Amino acid sequence: MLGTVIFSAAIGMNFFLLGHFCIWRLFPADSPRIVLISEIGAAGMLISSAACWFLPQGNQSAAVISVLWLDIFFLIFYLFIYAGIARSVSVTILIGLLEKEKGTLKLDKLIDEYAVSPRFKDRVALMEKSGLVKTSGDGIQITKKGFYLAGGARCLACLIGGGLEG
Repeated sequence: MLGTVIFSAAIGMNFFLLGHFCIWRLFPADSPRIVLISEIGAAGMLISSAACWFLPQGNQSAAVISVLWLDIFFLIFYLFIYAGIARSVSVTILIGLLEKEKGTLKLDKLIDEYAVSPRFKDRVALMEKSGLVKTSGDGIQITKKGFYLAGGARCLACLIGGGLEG
């Protein structure tokens, strides 16, 4: 049964990875499109479940449940990695340094480059669309929703013994 579970999960997750890579290559965009990734992941989970259900093994229900848990683990792991690569300030800075000669850059220049980066503008636009901040003229202000989210994140960071870094 273990072989069937792993094989079925691999079928669905390969569908997910192939779908993600193909769509992102054919239709590139600056936003991370997390909802679309989740939908592709759900389709992969359905394919995994169907493959597991139709492959012969003892207890089909237990096998399908095992496949779903394995798929959920993989998707959560993948989304954390993807979000870190696609939206992380730290990764953006490191990639910027990697592209410079000798891996060094003046701090003021780095800050100036990041401030005009489309990633920064996209992030502010996304936060405004989500109702976390309001922009007006050359200013940005936190909303009530943003205040509560930031406060909750800060409390969670304190509970797990870390600070907020990006």
